[in-house]
Amino acid sequence: MPFLAGFSKRKPIRYGTVKPASNQTAFSLLVKASSDADIGAELSTRKLAVTLADGTTQVGYGALKFASAGGLADLALRAKVDLDSSAATNDVLGYLYYDATATDQQNKAVAVDSNTQGYWPLEEDPSGSAPQVLDWTSNASHGTSQGSMTSGDLVAGQVGYGLEFDGTDDYLSVPSFALPTSAITFSCWWKPTVAVSDNDFILFRIFDLTGNTRVYDVFPRFKDDPSNSGYYGWYNNGVEGRLVTDLSGYFAQNTWCHLVHTYDGTTNRVYINGVERGSNTPGVDATWDTSTADDLRFGSTGQEPVVNFPRLVLDEARLDNVARSADWVAYDYQNQFNNGNTVTLGAEEVESDPRRAQLSFVELEVPNGPRRARLAFTELEVPNGPRRARLSFAELEVGNAPRRARLSFVELEVPNGLRRARLSFVELQVPNGPRRARLSFVELQVPDVGDIGDKLFGQLSSSPRLGGTITTQARLLGELSVSC
Repeated sequence: MPFLAGFSKRKPIRYGTVKPASNQTAFSLLVKASSDADIGAELSTRKLAVTLADGTTQVGYGALKFASAGGLADLALRAKVDLDSSAATNDVLGYLYYDATATDQQNKAVAVDSNTQGYWPLEEDPSGSAPQVLDWTSNASHGTSQGSMTSGDLVAGQVGYGLEFDGTDDYLSVPSFALPTSAITFSCWWKPTVAVSDNDFILFRIFDLTGNTRVYDVFPRFKDDPSNSGYYGWYNNGVEGRLVTDLSGYFAQNTWCHLVHTYDGTTNRVYINGVERGSNTPGVDATWDTSTADDLRFGSTGQEPVVNFPRLVLDEARLDNVARSADWVAYDYQNQFNNGNTVTLGAEEVESDPRRAQLSFVELEVPNGPRRARLAFTELEVPNGPRRARLSFAELEVGNAPRRARLSFVELEVPNGLRRARLSFVELQVPNGPRRARLSFVELQVPDVGDIGDKLFGQLSSSPRLGGTITTQARLLGELSVSC
């Protein structure tokens, strides 16, 4: 399997024991590694790339976390891939590359699919320069921290980092956000830091700045609603298209929960920890008001005269302009909650040094003591580098009583890598009755080409037949044809 140019080390990304129930396209897959000694030994700063299973086709990736110290690395990243529901456990779905001399290949905007209208991992220091909270999508709907948020509010999240809201005045504001117009999925991880029975928790709200009215929200309520209801949906001039569900038993203090609301144009659905917990058909038009500049807020109702500020930690907030399927929601939850069950990293693979190649067996037919013979064609298979090379010319001198012969010149053409090389010496051992002969040694001199070096050695063994794949070497395929 060839390596990605510029990278010398990689680990296969493999399917875990939990696969999606149906095929998923352009899925933003979470890949994690904890205390990884191989990556930690190679990298002190992030120098990564992700490819498909072919080893060379790059996919968009974005890092949620990278830290390397003491020879160990912790990382969390998202990469956009297609998932096969029929894959077997340990099947390779891609490769994670790393190399201290490489250029990092991060591209967050293409690590999420085109249906994602906003993705906020909430991984930034809220005390930095505004806008502190970055949206990965090309919409660049970045958020600004409000209230008295400090660097200490950047805390451990469910996936990477998350932001903690103090319940007094902390919230995030995303101005002039373009809300999807017909279908929607909102998802996040959240953790209440106080007893849920005494509080309301506004997670996500979009409201009309002009009329000071709410447009869309996700709002688990335990204090002001005695039925412990969650409110999910939209509002338009007093008309509600929301879903109300009983939340009793689903949330607990200091416990992470994955919450998803979807609307497909007909039906509202809410999922808690990957499982559908309620649905309804509103029976009203879902054309919520998008005519004015709407303000998106995390952690605040945003409505005067009463403004609610919850105490919680928020992580991985995302808004899509499609209604995600139940299979998508279930796998997305598992991928973030039990990451090692959905995807694993295999053993480190190192690109082989192309300074040695092995010819496992070549047999030459020599009829009746020829004086000269010509090697007209053969192919060289090179793993982890140039895939094929061609020997374009070779002349063989055979002396009297042909016990030994010398191959004096051959030129090697190598596409996409070494351009030319020369075989400077080959000794041919010819048994009695010279019908067959065996090449026992060859040295290959390679002119200086880029980073490859100036010498490549090949060895010919007397193995009785071609061996299996040699992962760190190369093999000569074909026969040496000789004419008198």
